[in-house]
Amino acid sequence: MIKRRKVNVRVEYEASPVRHVAVQCPSCEKWFQGNDISDRHLCYDYDIRLATFYCPMCNESFGFPEDSDDIEIQESCYPEIYDGVLRKKEVWSTE
Repeated sequence: MIKRRKVNVRVEYEASPVRHVAVQCPSCEKWFQGNDISDRHLCYDYDIRLATFYCPMCNESFGFPEDSDDIEIQESCYPEIYDGVLRKKEVWSTE
């Protein structure tokens, strides 16, 4: 079950699609690139509201119920949109 809490989001829009998006986990308050932690590709603004996010730091899942006002979207510009954002790193190993 997804807990209902306020979530902060930073976004830079193009004409219609989302160009960049950063999402803050409401539990640990760490920022992530939205597509790194979402269950769908965040291409349009409505994708942000429909996505479920998974925080790799605290293992928390969160999202926005359809009738939720618990989302604050702040329009931002690149590269500032990614200030303080943790980045996904994959490590390949033979072990």
